[in-house]
Amino acid sequence: MNRIDPKLIAFRVGSSALLLYVGLMAGALISLRLNFPLPVWSFTGLVIFGLASWLFFRKESCTSVESVGYAILPPLLALSCLWIGTWSQELFFDAIWYHHDGVYQFVSGWNPYSGSVEESKTAYCADYINHFPKGHWAIGALAYQLFTSIEAGKGFNLFLILSVFLSAPFLLKKGFNLNDFWAWVGALILALNPVATQNLFSFYADGPVASLSSLALLHLFAYFKDRSASFLFLILAACFGLLNLKFSAALVGLLIGLLAFAAGFKGIEKEQIKKRALGLLLFAGLALILADWHPYITNWQEKGHPLYPVSKPDFFKEDNYPGNFVGKNRVFKFAFSLWAESGWIRHPANAQLKSIFEFSGLGVYGDGLPDLSGMGPLFAEAFTLSQLLFIFWLFLGGIDRRQKLNQALGFGVLWIFVLLIPEAWIFRYVPWLWLLAFYPIALVLNVKGWKWPAYLLVLLLAFNTYRILPVIFNSQYAKASELKRQIEMLKGHEDSYSIDAGWSYTFKNRLGAMGIDTSKLIWIAPEDTPYVELKGSLGGKFKVKHQ
Repeated sequence: MNRIDPKLIAFRVGSSALLLYVGLMAGALISLRLNFPLPVWSFTGLVIFGLASWLFFRKESCTSVESVGYAILPPLLALSCLWIGTWSQELFFDAIWYHHDGVYQFVSGWNPYSGSVEESKTAYCADYINHFPKGHWAIGALAYQLFTSIEAGKGFNLFLILSVFLSAPFLLKKGFNLNDFWAWVGALILALNPVATQNLFSFYADGPVASLSSLALLHLFAYFKDRSASFLFLILAACFGLLNLKFSAALVGLLIGLLAFAAGFKGIEKEQIKKRALGLLLFAGLALILADWHPYITNWQEKGHPLYPVSKPDFFKEDNYPGNFVGKNRVFKFAFSLWAESGWIRHPANAQLKSIFEFSGLGVYGDGLPDLSGMGPLFAEAFTLSQLLFIFWLFLGGIDRRQKLNQALGFGVLWIFVLLIPEAWIFRYVPWLWLLAFYPIALVLNVKGWKWPAYLLVLLLAFNTYRILPVIFNSQYAKASELKRQIEMLKGHEDSYSIDAGWSYTFKNRLGAMGIDTSKLIWIAPEDTPYVELKGSLGGKFKVKHQ
């Protein structure tokens, strides 16, 4: 009996996990379109997952027993991750503001096909709820239904990180011909993308975008080497997820899908081209339906642009830029942000350049990925050296010119994906930047006699992650523990304390879920001091009532 490669087993489990995530999202969006109630969404998603798994494992030539095993593991893993998600409290601004709001809207029965949500029923984010992609909130509503907790949805981020780690060794072997050891090391580094790990305790969409973009690009590079229908199928699955998570992710997902289709036409006969062209048209029609017409078609019809409100001239306000970024082009802002001191700098303050191998300002990573130098304290050094390493690789002898051309094209595609995003200087908007840093390392690991630069850069990327992970974990744990302590102190003593939930409706809901009698909440004026701020709230506070 032949022993199955562990990388192949891990790849199949990771791929099945990707199909489950996308299947649940597609099921939720289709259920919205058909006006199914929330309890039916999970069933619809599991049906899609079952069909997708059958198609995938049929192409993988798996036995029935193997297929069932690979299909059962991901749901169990997903439930475990969602359960882990309930352990911590959400503390990040945008997640508390409009991401949770989107989930609560779906849970309360709102359907975008029945009409727009009113501004008065949101925390000043109706434009976002009505016009942004809805996949993230729809799948968050599924998690809420299963665990009756708004916190559960953040577990999907961990689930996708595991999918990257399991899928990447096989894909790195296929796309870059790495040996087993470096394939697993590379998988760990790519899975621990700072944008994904920084959002482990958050329902920010940026975390899933980081993992899905890594999966889409790794499958694309593998597909360039091997025109396997399985790779194409998984590329399209990942791209579907990206299309329904975020506008910037949708742009990259669309381009990756088009590149995959273009690669699929290379070197085939005319009859096959006709069949694939027909398949492309059918897929485009199906994708249009599965994209649930929200927001792209409806935005176009109602607002004249598929990416509204991002298309508004004043959406990217320069008031949010550092003073020395105002009026500068995106290349300047990207380069300056790469080498800037970590921080959340707003106009009129100026960003400052950091010193080489400087470790100051680590504490800022405890509040989320900062606008400036957002990938970690050593990322600027690692990224710059990796780009120089790629140039070095191009001039090495003994490497086929065609191989160099192909890898240069792949490298160029990654750079295009980065600079296409208007605000690429905020690195959480371009999480594929992490893969761009690793790309030259993967190439040089195959060059005899010159592997040591790649070894050093692997260590540098690993050390960069090592420096920020403890900050993330310790900061989030401390803040969540403080919020829990505050709630335990206030619970049952609402008559002794004045409690203000702040301006976010979602935090009021969370207070109720944690045992606070929300009927006794009142407004506390900012000048009505002294008061104590509620951790993880948007303007929430409490104070002892006057006797």
